[in-house]
Amino acid sequence: MKMKMKRSVSTGGLKKEYSYKSISSLISTSKKQARIHKLCMVLLFVVALSQAFTCTFNSTCGFQKSSEDFDRSFFGGKVTLKSEARFLIESFTNSDGQQLDGTLALRQTHGTNSNKKKIPKIIHQTYGSKALSSKLRYLVQSWRELNPGWEIRFYDDEACLNFVKQEFPEYVKAYVTLPKSVERSDFFRYMVIYKYGGVYTDIDTECKTPLDEVLLPTDTMVVGWEYEGTTQEDALNHHYVRANQVLQWTFMAAPGHPALREVCDFISNHATTKFSDNKNRDTLEKTGPGIFTDVVLRHSKKHPPFSVNDEELWPVRFLPWVGLGAHPDNKEGVRSDSSDVKVLHHFMGGWKSHFVCWSKCDRKVFRGHSKGAGFTSALHDSSSVKSELYLEYKERNLFPVSANFKPTFEMSVYRKGAEFESGQDANDDLFKYGRWQAGMAPGEKPGVVNALVGSLGGKKRSVKLLDIGAGIGFFSLAAAARGHDVESFEVSNMSLKAFETSSKRNGFEDFIKIHRVALSDKNENVTYGVPAGTSLGDGLRHGYPSLEMGLGGQKQKGAGGGDKEQVTVQYKRLEDVISLNETVGAVRISVNGWENAVIDGGMALFKHKTNYPSIVLVEMNYKASVDSGHNNPTETLFKLYNLGYTKISHAGPICKRRWKSQTRSIFSLPFSWVSGGSLPTTTTWCSLGPEDFQTFLHDKHSLMGENVIFYKPRDWSVDKQLMRYGEGASSTTTTK
Repeated sequence: MKMKMKRSVSTGGLKKEYSYKSISSLISTSKKQARIHKLCMVLLFVVALSQAFTCTFNSTCGFQKSSEDFDRSFFGGKVTLKSEARFLIESFTNSDGQQLDGTLALRQTHGTNSNKKKIPKIIHQTYGSKALSSKLRYLVQSWRELNPGWEIRFYDDEACLNFVKQEFPEYVKAYVTLPKSVERSDFFRYMVIYKYGGVYTDIDTECKTPLDEVLLPTDTMVVGWEYEGTTQEDALNHHYVRANQVLQWTFMAAPGHPALREVCDFISNHATTKFSDNKNRDTLEKTGPGIFTDVVLRHSKKHPPFSVNDEELWPVRFLPWVGLGAHPDNKEGVRSDSSDVKVLHHFMGGWKSHFVCWSKCDRKVFRGHSKGAGFTSALHDSSSVKSELYLEYKERNLFPVSANFKPTFEMSVYRKGAEFESGQDANDDLFKYGRWQAGMAPGEKPGVVNALVGSLGGKKRSVKLLDIGAGIGFFSLAAAARGHDVESFEVSNMSLKAFETSSKRNGFEDFIKIHRVALSDKNENVTYGVPAGTSLGDGLRHGYPSLEMGLGGQKQKGAGGGDKEQVTVQYKRLEDVISLNETVGAVRISVNGWENAVIDGGMALFKHKTNYPSIVLVEMNYKASVDSGHNNPTETLFKLYNLGYTKISHAGPICKRRWKSQTRSIFSLPFSWVSGGSLPTTTTWCSLGPEDFQTFLHDKHSLMGENVIFYKPRDWSVDKQLMRYGEGASSTTTTK
């Protein structure tokens, strides 16, 4: 059946006409029968819509009620005991993250800088002349509408030159020497923010989020990531000059920020330096994101975010790629329609010359650089300075990014492809979106980290999180940011380096205790033989390999033989590592199919009369479970169910498949003309009962994890105290 919609202008506005092509000769083309057919289709659609939404909100269908607030919380103040198959999900987390008493969290959230470090409410924009096109005027208006109370200052070329002459006479010679207007524009933006502070943004940018919601009281400088590549050559091939590049079409800083002074001094000293035979790249290196990236990263390393109250330190906060760097065409997998976009650049300037030679002209330069020679072959009179700056950048393998979480904290992440968790590139997701979750897109609801950390609730450090298979520590750091105590378990050296760096830079060492062991049902050291020169694989790297480790290796105690590399992992039983006298509020288990072994080694905790965890989050995957040789997901589900965790929900690819199966009839109809195609494509959480456990067997070949949350209530009065509302939180979602 086809539907055609004709648009015609009439006195009443737009008139919609629908015509259908029959799929059977039984349907006449007469007007009367066509009207009857249309009426039947509408009735059929209404019935299907009613059934689908009944299924959405009725507990017998096994789905949680959808809500726009689910990314902010999972467990709230109570659980509906009338519903046997699922939880009540309530809004629990205050949007300001004010609900906890952790001194560090409070300092992060409520701390303030001295007056000289505050970012003033001034927006600076430049353009060649005062004559703006209608499109540019529209974009400028977006800044006015979303930022009432902010002052907007506009500078044309003449005003920029007068500003430099008046405020920075020491830079005038360099400024007028720069041959390109875009280079002078770059230089000006650093100077004007250094002098007055505030926000600089290009004239062709659109404000998508009010600046008051972007800036924190503790911010002294806020920048955003523009690009992430795997290698420097990869960056050059995409017309970037850094494999991890910071943009400068929008940035924010307090007046007098020393990083901006350093950038200005560099440009002044090298205004006549030729950095590349490629004219575009020469500009990017001299005044653009090349030098800007090098300086702010070096500055950030010396000024950690933890020391915001130190008068001598000026920290830099790096927004994830989506924040300021999303492209209108959704390039590199970063969506411009994401709610996480703060500023959208429309790229209307077009300053780059269409010169085909980009990486080829610099191939000689690149080869010298890759061998450790830096950019010396591309530099003239300042090779030592440039080499020092770039080589310092080149030695970095961890990059800071502000977590998309409240209160925020800084994550240290590797470039994409460095290491995986639950079959996903957590580093890449964090770099792009500031968060990650197993089996789901980073920005997809529900926010699993909010669900887990929100379940800890409370205003005191009364319960802790156990993070088993912590990886680079995103969940642990999020809990610590809200003042909770955390015990984390990880053996991957790469993950531990990033995790410990993040913990130290945020000042979380008193909140997070890291155990360099893997958990199992036995206390033992196991040596694995891995074929020499073969990647360890993510399972083994984290201490939880498959039977064959995906490499043709084999498990062996003691010394290995042949040409195998020896990798030894220390295993402990959970109940032998932690204290059973402290209340554990939640446990996260991400162990590549070893769930049963971990649970068996912690039976004393899960069976404890009072201190057992109420919440257990398992990142579950059928294929990983079977490959590990320990169990399949249904065994884990029944094990926890028999331990009293009878209220179960899950989110991920399996939940999506169940939702689509339930709503198949509605999606087979031409409903776009009724609803504009806006019907929900997925629910938030799927409920799970014993009768549904076998659904996990249908995911035999998927490498994606499923988030499964188990709830076991303590005495209700105790849980009610633990899961208290945050100050100001009042929204409630009920499920019947």
